[in-house]
Amino acid sequence: MEPEQSNLPIAEAQPQPISAEPTPAPQLAQAPAPEPAPVAPTPVPTAGQPTPKAKSKVTAGLLGIFLGAIGAHNWYLGEKAKGIAHVCMFFSSLPSIIAISFVLPSTRTISAVMQTEAVFDALSVFFALIIIASAVWGLIEGIMILAKRQ
Repeated sequence: MEPEQSNLPIAEAQPQPISAEPTPAPQLAQAPAPEPAPVAPTPVPTAGQPTPKAKSKVTAGLLGIFLGAIGAHNWYLGEKAKGIAHVCMFFSSLPSIIAISFVLPSTRTISAVMQTEAVFDALSVFFALIIIASAVWGLIEGIMILAKRQ
C-alpha cells in the first residue's frame, strides 16, 4: 500500500535577509542620578576666634613639657607615630629598671650579687638613659611648640 499524500501545501521556509548592521539591544530604563548631599558651609573664624578643630598651642606645649616622656603632646596633636615611640621608650624601660634594681638582687645570694653588681648597674643606667632621653625629647618639643609663631 501506498502512503496517502495530502493535498495540503508545504510551507516553504523563506530565508531572512541578513543585514550588515547589528540589531540594537533593548534599552533598559535607567534610574535618575542621585542628587549630591548638601554641604554645610565652613564657618569662617573672625579675628580672635579659633577654628572649631584647632588644637591649643599652649595646651600642647605644656603637655610636652610636663608629660613629654610619654608623648602626651603628640597624642593631643594627632601625631600617633611619635606618640607610640614615646610610650614604647618609657614603658619598656621602666619595668626593666625596677626589675634590675629591686627584684633580681633580692633573689640572689650575696656572692652572686657582688659578682654581677656591675652588670645590673650598667643595665639600670642604660634603661634610665632611655627614659631621660624620652623626657628631654618631650621637653624640647614642648618648648618648640610654645615658641612657634602662628
